[in-house]
Amino acid sequence: MRIGLITNMMDGQNAGIGRYTENLVKNLLLIDKENKYYLIHSNKKSYRFKGNYQEIRLPFFDSIPKKLIMGTFLFEKICRDYKLDILHDLGQISPFFFKSKTKKILTIFDLSVYKYPKIFTLLTHTYSKLLPLVVKKVEKIITISKASKKDIVKYLKVNPSKVKVSYLGVEKQFKPINNQTRLQRVKKKYQLPNKYILFVGTIEPRKNLTSLIKNDTLKNNHLVIVGKKGWLSDDIYKLPGKLGIKNKIKFIGEVIDENLPAIYNQAQVLVYPSIYEGFGLPVLEAMACGCPVVTSNISSLPEVSGKAAILVNPQNEIEISKSIEDILTQPFFRQNLIKKGFLQAKKFSWEKCAKETLKTYQEVKR
Repeated sequence: MRIGLITNMMDGQNAGIGRYTENLVKNLLLIDKENKYYLIHSNKKSYRFKGNYQEIRLPFFDSIPKKLIMGTFLFEKICRDYKLDILHDLGQISPFFFKSKTKKILTIFDLSVYKYPKIFTLLTHTYSKLLPLVVKKVEKIITISKASKKDIVKYLKVNPSKVKVSYLGVEKQFKPINNQTRLQRVKKKYQLPNKYILFVGTIEPRKNLTSLIKNDTLKNNHLVIVGKKGWLSDDIYKLPGKLGIKNKIKFIGEVIDENLPAIYNQAQVLVYPSIYEGFGLPVLEAMACGCPVVTSNISSLPEVSGKAAILVNPQNEIEISKSIEDILTQPFFRQNLIKKGFLQAKKFSWEKCAKETLKTYQEVKR
């Protein structure tokens, strides 16, 4: 088969969708020696993957508006010129409004814009209006949790048989670190406190950071927040100052991948109180590093964390506070969670994700 992958989302960010794209592409190329892949993106920088692939560069294709406006014409031409059997959009942003023999597949991560419309931008709402039309043009939809599949079926009126669930994986670099020099280097680089509660994720309303920052636990503890600035985030950055706890909160922005495991390793607990997630990758990354987890009892998070995390109502600050305190003050309880976390994280791998995705390609091509 000749398989086209739209890989723009890994060119400019290392957040969830970018991480998914990079790890899926890397593992597809490692396990699949029969098919040829065409990686379609706009970045001038060349990829350095091992495997049978060719890059297709699309200049002036580096933003969502340009993708929406020009995507239909560009992808139709690419499918024809490169005789693609399959075109898979890994970033949930491409319009497939063209006729072609090429089979189309779309990855949809979540439908948070449908469930919580007030916390999204006009651009996101504009695309959400197109999505029900886009899904009619694809042969299969891949999503990353059973919770997301349920939402796709409900909101987009899709037949359940059209939606395949393929869980994300945990990169091998996320593991316990015994090298004290490495740990201290990262601690010094980001000026981390000796003890801290951790949050990892894009700074946006959906992550429910307001409930975490307002938490009484922070009167006696530090909170380190890792992640890039997202939409509608200004109030979140201002909140510590308004509450008089600015010295307790540290926003360190985006962190390069190689330093993130050391930050998980030195945290006392990861608190991930999101009100909606398609998956929730930081939960598994923390577990793989030996960091206990408190996370929400809704959307995909119970599915991902299993029985290895404390599940809380994300809107209940008292419940969040008690769960954090239990981990901080009960060593045996903490160690038991860590052990469960290691076992849970081992259930997820990028190789498995790639194998399931390849199986979807084979089913579509028949």
